[in-house]
Amino acid sequence: MYKLMHLIVEPNRDMLTKILKKLLCKRKYAIACIGSELRGDDRIGLIIGRELSKRNVQSVLICEYGLENCINEIKDMNIDTLLIIDAVLVNSVEPGKIVFVDEAHLVENYMITTHNIPISLTLKLLKLYNKNLENIIIIGIRVKNLEIGFDVTDEVLCAAKALVDALIKAVRGCYTN
Repeated sequence: MYKLMHLIVEPNRDMLTKILKKLLCKRKYAIACIGSELRGDDRIGLIIGRELSKRNVQSVLICEYGLENCINEIKDMNIDTLLIIDAVLVNSVEPGKIVFVDEAHLVENYMITTHNIPISLTLKLLKLYNKNLENIIIIGIRVKNLEIGFDVTDEVLCAAKALVDALIKAVRGCYTN
């Protein structure tokens, strides 16, 4: 099992690709992309999920309004790794930075997602349903604007583009190694 306490990175594609390859290669995984369509930067998980799907990345779930809305799909998948992509609020991190946190080090006070049900509760349910699920990694993009509306800030869009490119490169790289 690959452990990451928490890691904050610039939207650097090469570093992201390297980290993602370590997390995903030789694993049965799903990527759950979370977001809310009407809250500015909170849409970023949905934007990432749609772009990954459009570019034929397998096992991508789009969980509008929260991870709890994909529990049934996830519990029926034969996976050992769940990668969760979401907008986050981390006071010590600048908007547009990417934060990696594994489940063992997830603390609601450190990394707050923008949804109603605490992610830690949803993760406990998922582990009850899927005994093979041993790795849960949260990738958060630090948001700047959560106002009602469709506009996503430039910093968050830049991080999302880097993450999408790195995910695609990592997943494709898994098959060539």
